[in-house]
Amino acid sequence: MKRLSMAVVSGLAVLAAAAQEAPKPFSFVHDAKLAWNKKLPVSWVEKDGAKVLKLEGGPDGHSGKVDLKCPEAFERFRGMEIEFVLEYMLEDAKQRPSKWDKKQMEPFRPITWHWEHADAEWSSWERPWVKIPEGGSTEGWQVKRFRSCIEKNDSLKKAGIELHASFGSGALYVKDYRIEAAKESFMDGIVEKAGAKIPEGYRCEYSKKWLDGKKRRGIVAIWSFKPEDFEKIAGWGCDLVRMSRFKPLEDDYEKLEARLAVLKKHNIRVIFAPTTPGGKGNRNKYAIFNSDSDREKFLQGWEKLATYFKGRDDVWAFGIMNEPFQGLFGNTHDKYNYWQLVYEAISRIRAIDPDRPIVATADSGGSPGDYQLHFMRPYPFKDVWYELHFYSPLALTHYGVLGKRMDPKKQSYPGMTILGSTPWDKAMLSRIFDKRKEFAEKYGARWFVGEFSCMRCMPGAAQWLDDCCGIFDAADDVDMWAYHSYGEYHGWNLEYEEETPYEGKPKKMPKGEDCSRMKVMKAHWAENSR
Repeated sequence: MKRLSMAVVSGLAVLAAAAQEAPKPFSFVHDAKLAWNKKLPVSWVEKDGAKVLKLEGGPDGHSGKVDLKCPEAFERFRGMEIEFVLEYMLEDAKQRPSKWDKKQMEPFRPITWHWEHADAEWSSWERPWVKIPEGGSTEGWQVKRFRSCIEKNDSLKKAGIELHASFGSGALYVKDYRIEAAKESFMDGIVEKAGAKIPEGYRCEYSKKWLDGKKRRGIVAIWSFKPEDFEKIAGWGCDLVRMSRFKPLEDDYEKLEARLAVLKKHNIRVIFAPTTPGGKGNRNKYAIFNSDSDREKFLQGWEKLATYFKGRDDVWAFGIMNEPFQGLFGNTHDKYNYWQLVYEAISRIRAIDPDRPIVATADSGGSPGDYQLHFMRPYPFKDVWYELHFYSPLALTHYGVLGKRMDPKKQSYPGMTILGSTPWDKAMLSRIFDKRKEFAEKYGARWFVGEFSCMRCMPGAAQWLDDCCGIFDAADDVDMWAYHSYGEYHGWNLEYEEETPYEGKPKKMPKGEDCSRMKVMKAHWAENSR
């Protein structure tokens, strides 16, 4: 749901600027004038015959930390795929408890890089996680590389970096921390690793029976809700349900059948989006990226579903992985990449059920930004729809959930601004949503908007929903959309009133009455019957 995205060009095109004349790497340690709070344990020392930076661990707020604003360093890499390279050594490093949860240990995140994106809502504030070895000391100097990209329209006025010994005791030695142009496309390497081939000029193919020109509008709902809940959804006018959270190797298929029977009775298209094994770890990304057992459960689960539903039409498509977060954290060292895992899953599904439509999501939550789509390639199979989740601006849609970066007493949609942005209105939403077009036009891809929603208590929430539905319906390459969600968190639940502030305890609307958001959504769902 969040941040960056990717202008999807072929690997050679993505790196065209670098290929013409690669900029000289910039070392934040040696090419810049570093400064730090003298109260913090940071110093220059001699280590193995070199002058290096030493940052000592300590309690939160008292460990070694260096900040540097250096927009000129980032500017030379504008429009390029880049790598941040850290050369470091650890001595006797010991983790400290998290300030958010004392029962958990704080992850070691030695570096940060940040700049603002073109929509001025989010900074690219990346803090990749690095494992502290057993015993707390590395075997000599280590080199870690982290991948990102700077888009052509990003604002680099406040671009900078951090170095941080974010652990309780011990020392972090930094020989170098630099930025350099990537020598090759990271994603092209992932495609090759997966054993896939995307021919030059590849175009997505879709069966005519699925491209009937009909726009489908629906909602997200957990599979285990009662059959009467799905009857209610049908009564609202939905003709699509993105069914979530089923565990293929654990959950009750007989119970599932009762829910699917209701949806089939009402001719509601089902996109089946089960839970990914392993969940998310303390890096806020799927554990499956580094777990052999979770990978195998993931693939076995899809084989079981493909076998179970083969020849049936009550489930229309399989949604392979919900909101993968991987490239967002700049970490290229994971054992498995999300694209590789999804490719493997589609391969196993199609070996069993060759005609089953597929829905696949881009990295970093599936937002339609340049960064997410930059770390995306099409899947070379027929009938693959690409899924986007639309939550822009997050300050409005996720107020309270992801901080409080606007004042609902002073700002409302349309017209609100964030971090100096131009006012957010339907035109601004369209500009953000249109970032999908480069990928769509290059590959002929078609889209499913799998989630969008707005915090119930925010002024202008109903108008935001109305504008989004209008934008999705006007897009020729968008075939389906689903509101998030039915029966879950009250902030996005259409059956709750809107007057109670975020901090309060909202009540459900009186029976027979609809809030303004529900009125908007029912009006758009009614378009399904026309």
